[in-house]
Amino acid sequence: MDVWVLAFTTLVALITGVLFGTVPALQATRTMLREPLSEGIRAGSSSLHRSRARSAFVVAEVVLALILLTGAGLLLRSLLKLMAVDPGFDPGNVLTAMVQLSHAKYQKDEQRAQFYAQLLDRLRQLPSVRAASADAYPPFSGIIAGTGVDVDGRPVLPMAEKPVVDVTLVEPQFFETMRIPLLRGRTFNEREAVEPSDNVVISQAMAQQFWPDEDPIGKHVTIYMKQENKPSEVIGVVADIKHARLDEKVRGTAYWPYPTLSFEFMTIMLRTEGDPLAIAPAVRDTVLSLAKDQPIADVRTMESLLSASLARRRFATLLMAAFAVMAVLLAALGIYGVVSYIVEERTREIGIRVALGASYRSILRMLLRQGMVLAGLGIVIGGVSSLFLTGLLKKLLFGTKAADPATFASVVLGLGCIALLACYLAARRATAVDPMTALRME
Repeated sequence: MDVWVLAFTTLVALITGVLFGTVPALQATRTMLREPLSEGIRAGSSSLHRSRARSAFVVAEVVLALILLTGAGLLLRSLLKLMAVDPGFDPGNVLTAMVQLSHAKYQKDEQRAQFYAQLLDRLRQLPSVRAASADAYPPFSGIIAGTGVDVDGRPVLPMAEKPVVDVTLVEPQFFETMRIPLLRGRTFNEREAVEPSDNVVISQAMAQQFWPDEDPIGKHVTIYMKQENKPSEVIGVVADIKHARLDEKVRGTAYWPYPTLSFEFMTIMLRTEGDPLAIAPAVRDTVLSLAKDQPIADVRTMESLLSASLARRRFATLLMAAFAVMAVLLAALGIYGVVSYIVEERTREIGIRVALGASYRSILRMLLRQGMVLAGLGIVIGGVSSLFLTGLLKKLLFGTKAADPATFASVVLGLGCIALLACYLAARRATAVDPMTALRME
């Protein structure tokens, strides 16, 4: 709990209470003393100024509710569309765990390659594991390496002008484990897991970037990630995947076999038959069986990583929805209060109308019409305002226009129904008015 935030909120609440309590108090002090004493003046009647003030507040509440509802609807629609985006791989039943090897214990590339190869071999033997591999920069982990590249047979550009692709290191069976489709060629074999090679698997976006009208298999590309950079031969093309966000534009990606760079860290990727977290203890035991002092970190499911990438959008949507719900409640209470007050101050008039033959249904329609006029005015003003204000949400929207007709129609219809219900509940009190009792009122 932040003390300054609490103090600010308390101060705003106090100021709001004083401000909105002062307005009716000032109106009461300006009431003429003879007004309540005059005959012919209905008990509890209010001046035209007060009536307009009440109506203005109700209209403002409806306007605010419509704007917030529209914003919440757009964000929700955008979030649902974003959640439906295919990341390019199957995140279900995948467990991830980061392994950071000690530099003092694993100084040589061969030692690190041998450790990960043995670890994956043992993990694949666990009963519930269907596939196992490793990735230096797994999808939605928050990190990725990017670097410049040269294509053989084309002019060599300065480093600052080279085209850039993402680069990661993977172990054999990575694409099978993540269920990333192989489009051409082949992926890495077990030999490439322990012996350095000059092979590379590229994504479809990278193939389109450099060889849009050619078969990239057998082509060579120099990736600047090492001190000595040699051309790598393209042996396969795989489908594109989203790496950081579902709304990002896919970038060209180069996949090297692990021994090409031999990082000290790798993230283990396990596809399981059941709940991935259920095998976490077995994964820890397997790692300890190879190195008794080797820890693992960031044990999470791929689905949780994917969900975390939507956290900011999800929070913005829930926050806007919460404000919208409160605004709708305030608008409904405002409409209910105004119509109830109309019924109260026109009780004698309603009794006279009924005594003269008016039906309660016609009285109900009259009161509903008065309440819905206010709601309709608020909806119109709120609709026009929303067209301008929702433009501020453009950067937060995905696959949804700021002036989405379906969202606007749904919000207007929904708010209209809520306003009608509030009017009806308040106006229904008029049907309980006894004409004889009303006629005897002073």
